[in-house]
Amino acid sequence: MSNSEKYIKDDKFIKHYFSDTPYEYILENAKIQKFLFDSGLPVPEVYDVRKINENETVLETTYIKSKPLPDDKTDINAWIKNKKEMIKLQCMIHKIDADNFTRYSDYIKKEINETPYLTKQIKEKAVDLLYRLDTGKTNLCHGDFHPGNILYDGEKYWVIDWEEPSRGDPAADACMTYFYEKRFSQPGWSEIYLDLFCEESKIKREEVLAWLPVIAAYQVNINDKKQREFILDIINESFKNI
Repeated sequence: MSNSEKYIKDDKFIKHYFSDTPYEYILENAKIQKFLFDSGLPVPEVYDVRKINENETVLETTYIKSKPLPDDKTDINAWIKNKKEMIKLQCMIHKIDADNFTRYSDYIKKEINETPYLTKQIKEKAVDLLYRLDTGKTNLCHGDFHPGNILYDGEKYWVIDWEEPSRGDPAADACMTYFYEKRFSQPGWSEIYLDLFCEESKIKREEVLAWLPVIAAYQVNINDKKQREFILDIINESFKNI
């Protein structure tokens, strides 16, 4: 976890990093943020990256007076309304070519191989399926697209937390969101998200669902035992006949 503090100064959002975060890492993230902004995506603009000394770096970006996108778990109509806005943003992201970014599959493979919660056999099956699904698409993928990473300022929606943007298949990125909804929304609501996404993107349901065993294997490396058992059940069932 990075050692940093965040504050507002002169209507700018300031993130002050300390010694355990390399300057090169911060600078690279700022370049990515600039690419996203220049591509027309609703992300904070980077104003400056300053190395104060060997142990401290400051990043200045747009300050957005906003709140996370509401994710009402009781009102289905409000939930659907917000999901439609979220999906419009997701499809906007997927339209951007990210040929110079790291492959989404590389992030997924690394996490699968490093998790202690999967057998060697399951890991091999997951990676094999990953490579069969990866057809070399270069669409921009957020990698962690869910309501908590979308802000609303009353007029405009913003997408934040671009920790590992990558190039890859929009179906994989959508499957990550589908899996989030499957874990944290009301039973069956994840299917509504998937229907709405497929309607907006024109991607077939089966193309998204094909990624589910891989995405589940990617996400299993968590501390929450109850959630981990839920994910492991999906993995074991998925790979039973593969």
